[in-house]
Amino acid sequence: MFALSGDGVLEGTFRQAGFQEVRIPVKTIRRKFSSLATALESIKGAAALLHDLMANLTGDEREQSWREIEQALSQFEGPSGFDAPGEVILALGLSRRHIPASL
Repeated sequence: MFALSGDGVLEGTFRQAGFQEVRIPVKTIRRKFSSLATALESIKGAAALLHDLMANLTGDEREQSWREIEQALSQFEGPSGFDAPGEVILALGLSRRHIPASL
């Protein structure tokens, strides 16, 4: 998940792959859910990396990990529900390959 996260790594990878005019804009996002419980259900359903990291834990260790994640995320729960800041990093570039106009 973080293999391309170092300074310039993503841009360098795109350039090495032959892309030109590479841009890596960072966009601020908000993760909003009606409650912390709803946010956790979404994370549990979509976070394959977390599941891979927890695969070797015992059931008790896995439950403890989720309790710690919930505790850390609780700072983002308020009267309007769960609202956490985040970022999305996009990679944009032009390919040297010609794409036919008919596509």
